Amino acid sequence: MTIQDDSQLIEGLKVNVEPKKVDNRLNQGIKLLVVGAILGFISCVMSIWNPIPAIYYIVLYGVTSFAIILIMTGLYYIFE
Repeated sequence: MTIQDDSQLIEGLKVNVEPKKVDNRLNQGIKLLVVGAILGFISCVMSIWNPIPAIYYIVLYGVTSFAIILIMTGLYYIFE
């Protein structure tokens, strides 16, 4: 199969993506980023403040890890 001209190449490289689907993924990604950032900030403050020493490691490792997962998922939705 040979390409006759540049227009065939451009048409072959175009990806048919619905704009509404892209907007939904972008909105979902932004929401995940915001929730992850807020959760990460709360986790950071709770780790520094340490009001309840019994939950220090749960907040430090559990909540922070969950916040990072949310942020990375949001970035995936935005840049995919």
